[in-house]
Amino acid sequence: MLNWPGQNQTLSRHEGFRRAIPGTSAENVTMVIMACTCPVFLHMLLGVGHLPRNPQLGWRTTILWNAGKEASVLLVLGFVRLIINSLFNKTSNVFEYGKHWNFFFTIAVVKFSSTSLLQFTPIFLHKYLGFIVIFLHQAALSTTAVRSFASKGWFGDRSRKGFIDANREGLISTIGFIGFYFIGVNFGRFLMKNRETVGDWLKCLCTLLFVCCLSWMSLQVSNVLLGKPSRRLANLPYALSMICIITSGIVQHIIYDIVVACCRPVVQRDTYGDSDPDSKDDIRCLLLEAVNYNGLLFFLVANLLTGLVNLAIDTKLYSSGGAFFVLTVNYIHAPDAVVLIKQNSN
Repeated sequence: MLNWPGQNQTLSRHEGFRRAIPGTSAENVTMVIMACTCPVFLHMLLGVGHLPRNPQLGWRTTILWNAGKEASVLLVLGFVRLIINSLFNKTSNVFEYGKHWNFFFTIAVVKFSSTSLLQFTPIFLHKYLGFIVIFLHQAALSTTAVRSFASKGWFGDRSRKGFIDANREGLISTIGFIGFYFIGVNFGRFLMKNRETVGDWLKCLCTLLFVCCLSWMSLQVSNVLLGKPSRRLANLPYALSMICIITSGIVQHIIYDIVVACCRPVVQRDTYGDSDPDSKDDIRCLLLEAVNYNGLLFFLVANLLTGLVNLAIDTKLYSSGGAFFVLTVNYIHAPDAVVLIKQNSN
């Protein structure tokens, strides 16, 4: 778990599947929380599911209809997970998303709501929609009773009566994820610009380094002024923490790609001599191609496999070695499934 200054650290008495890594704490950034947020951000960064704005009413209707169909698939997955949890009497922490809500519902609402906002807001606002939504959401958390409602409910008795009260954590965090969606889309527009030379990518790297450093500094300031990151609230510190982690990872990958691009001519000359290196087929990684083909699908498959593990075994009884073995065997098959789906689609 990534602990921020002053945060209490808790360890589980179970050695294997530790309670320090779930996403149920009020104010922290855990591995499970990162595993839920990063696919959403990267999904938007790559432009998958992002629908452009079209001023014509007919095209707007078509775009909204397509977004509704895609969201309905996620809603079905959410209901399937809810039904399976009920049938197998699987316990879940209601303080994570609520009594009935789950992350599939969040993604569905985010997908349709963000597409609708793109269609009915001026084009010049599209670059700023993410920050506008996040800042308004944070303002509501800081100046109104939204934060109190998230922790205590309508009547302050922490009851779960009614749909809104029963799922208040999931509903409130969805607003923050909508802002996070737009930040990912605009980040992707910048990152996916056509760059043909190493110099162009060096300029991109410098910009990302500046954004990364600025995000880390802003996170420290927001921790003091606004509180710690909270996935249950999807507040501004949480959005900044995810931007910090994701941009840091992207910066590392770009540095690696630049080094490879600079070293590749030397390696090709030593390997192929005076022959044309372009005539040789590049070595392809099917795993990376499959994950890049549809990262959200990879996330869904891994999520389903995690559910199968929870249903099949009692995770509390496993040691560290046993837990590592189960998780390794489990997640080895997630990329395999995505590779097969991509190959069959071709």
